Amino acid sequence: MFGPLASFVLQPGGSMGVVALLTRGATLIEAVGLQKPNDEGSRLPTQIEADLGGRRCIGWTWQNDPLFRLRYRY
Repeated sequence: MFGPLASFVLQPGGSMGVVALLTRGATLIEAVGLQKPNDEGSRLPTQIEADLGGRRCIGWTWQNDPLFRLRYRY
């Protein structure tokens, strides 16, 4: 998924957040938020992981236009 979507309007200097909720039984392999989609060195450091109702929850907050990538397995 590329975020934010083209239809989103961003305020300069504002912040956004994304939360991904995996299905029950999924195993998280990797969760990455990138400030620059083609630069692995631009990872977002504010990743939050928690369990919510037996499901894995991953979240980030950021400013600008990052790319989020989640890999999981059933």
